Amino acid sequence: MSIALCLVALAGTTFQCSADTATFSVFAPDEAETANYMGNVLTLYSVTGDGEILSSSARISQVFDDMPNSLYIEMKSDEATIEFEISEVDMAAATARAAVTGVLPSGEVTAVPASCTISTIAREDTDA
Repeated sequence: MSIALCLVALAGTTFQCSADTATFSVFAPDEAETANYMGNVLTLYSVTGDGEILSSSARISQVFDDMPNSLYIEMKSDEATIEFEISEVDMAAATARAAVTGVLPSGEVTAVPASCTISTIAREDTDA
């Protein structure tokens, strides 16, 4: 049995962010990538991070992409709803501000500010 391997490189912007003791990374595809995509564009965005910010079961549920000015990504899991808001994007300085807000099922809200560095790179997706 053979395994089909598909590699797709996406042009976009990566934000490497740190908040207190936690770190996370956000990828947003370029506008041309989302315009030409024939599927659920939410799958083109990604958020990775340590367990302190992001549970392994969290999935992207909503995106508002106003790049190069701002980006909002909402993720949901059984444990919480997590909102990532990236603003004050300065592409020339390669910096941005971010805020991470977590809402627990009990209604408890935790908000943490973060700072980010920006890089414009290609990302490779692998589907097996």
